[in-house]
Amino acid sequence: MHLNKEIPYAPIIHAFQILLRQILSEGEASTAKWRSRLIEELDTYTAVIVNFIPEIKWLIGSQAEQSDLPPEGIHNRFRQAIRRFIGVFAKGDHPLVLFLDDLQWADSATLDLIHYLLINPNNQHLLIIGAYRDNEIFVGHPFEAMLERLKQEKVQITKIPIHPLTKKHIKEWVSETLSLTKMDTSYVEKLVYHITQGNPFFIVQLFQSFHDEGVIGYHQDTAEWRIDTVALKQISMSDSIIDFILKRMGKLPIHTIKILQLASCFGNQFDLKSLVTISEKSYHEVADNLWHGLEEGLVLPLDASYKWIYPNEDISLLDKHPPTYRFLHDKVQQAFYTSLSKTEREAYHLMIGLQLLNNYTKKEREAYIFDIVNHLNLSRNLLSRQKQLELVEWNWKAGEKAKYRAATDAALHYFHIGYELLSDVKWKEQYYAITYKIMIGLGEAQYLNQQFDLAENTLNETLHYATSIQDKLRIYDLKITLYTHIHQVEKATEAGLEGLQLINWNFKRNPSKYDITKEYLLTKLALKRKERHLLNLPEVANKTVHSMMRTLINTNAPTYHVNQNLATILMLRALRLTLKHGDMDVTALVYNNYALMMSVGLTIMMQATTLQI
Repeated sequence: MHLNKEIPYAPIIHAFQILLRQILSEGEASTAKWRSRLIEELDTYTAVIVNFIPEIKWLIGSQAEQSDLPPEGIHNRFRQAIRRFIGVFAKGDHPLVLFLDDLQWADSATLDLIHYLLINPNNQHLLIIGAYRDNEIFVGHPFEAMLERLKQEKVQITKIPIHPLTKKHIKEWVSETLSLTKMDTSYVEKLVYHITQGNPFFIVQLFQSFHDEGVIGYHQDTAEWRIDTVALKQISMSDSIIDFILKRMGKLPIHTIKILQLASCFGNQFDLKSLVTISEKSYHEVADNLWHGLEEGLVLPLDASYKWIYPNEDISLLDKHPPTYRFLHDKVQQAFYTSLSKTEREAYHLMIGLQLLNNYTKKEREAYIFDIVNHLNLSRNLLSRQKQLELVEWNWKAGEKAKYRAATDAALHYFHIGYELLSDVKWKEQYYAITYKIMIGLGEAQYLNQQFDLAENTLNETLHYATSIQDKLRIYDLKITLYTHIHQVEKATEAGLEGLQLINWNFKRNPSKYDITKEYLLTKLALKRKERHLLNLPEVANKTVHSMMRTLINTNAPTYHVNQNLATILMLRALRLTLKHGDMDVTALVYNNYALMMSVGLTIMMQATTLQI
């Protein structure tokens, strides 16, 4: 199990977290320089990056919330923000090298972002180095598909294959290390190759296991390694490297096994504070439990502070800077994790999820929402019905955060779990609000993942149960976006007109020039009354008016391809709505469209029509 696979952009975020910590360690002068660069070059995209990498607040402080955009707009804004962020560090005199490991497990959002960065001509001083296991990459694998796209787009890629050792290599290794007969050397070579498949890391672990079990040993009197061939030949050829890791695990004290089983539920990397919090033990006790795992080489420290955990250690210091560890290999983490029963795994994930939920502040919950929700989702069958319904809200929050990070697969995952958890209470009056939010999120995520038929069904169901005009107009807006994207402009137009009927605006499907003339004259009259005050119009606070305007604007785009007379009337009506109620976030677009209509001869057409009358 790799929990990081469930966190969008986990490898990229981790890389930039390290970079930010490096900057903060360089002193105030350097920190001030980077702070100034980030604020200047990110400009209006600072809030997007704060949402992506919360640690950047240490440098630039908190930022205002992002403005709402349609799904496609969110994706484009995110890409632009990341491009600018990388551009801060990737300069001619200061190039940036981004190393990403284990890309065979990367989520689709990470791969999509890597692809975007590599094809973007503005990233001239960026080098991305990726490591992956080609034996876990197959035709159709997301990473393989990304490589194929890059190849077709003529992106220069240098591959450096690292092949497993051959039987010949292993034979040379064994021959030069151990004093064996030719026949015994041949047997060892075959056994080692069969178990490890030539993986050097696994070979070292296998020899370590042989040494621990007394199969091989160093003889001081002859200064050579010797092997117990009788014991060796009792080892089954069917054993895997996991079997040997499990044997080493079995020699650990029970309290070390228990703490490492708990650690395995966090993924391949964990910190001491998390283990202390969940196990409800002291720092010294947990560090002592981990020590045997460190001695066996099954766990590695990521900093030197693990050496200095004493009974009377300053707790506040450990809370701020807890030692961090990782398992020697994902196979080791997998071995500890699978040694737990399904019930035990779920119980641990439940403990972790609830502890994170209880110990984090409101702001920290937002920052670590994916960690919290992933653990609770894995243990959702153990939750009471009330807690499951609370988890629906947390999945919605995780889905929204994933959507704003343009991680569409992850967003769909969270919204779908929220949908499943609603089950028997879906659309009941008490749960209307959360059901509506989950269904809207699910419909958007299905659309963004090219599941157009499912998205249409989800939005139609939501529209059937929606109760307010605002809620219904939002659904119609999404249907307009969906139909426009799949080039069904007639259906998009019809969806918009149906939505506008909710506010008793009934537009003719095929208006004449006389209908345009009427709307134009009404607009000119409204403009004459307000033309001196356009810059002083009040800001609209009424949310229903906002929704009306957004639906008008959204309907106009597909309508232009269906009936230009109708599109003209919609834009004139949008201007009248602005003049009547005041400024909105789309007001500039309304003025721009009106100016465009004037520039292409609407006035001349109106004059001609008036003369005919």
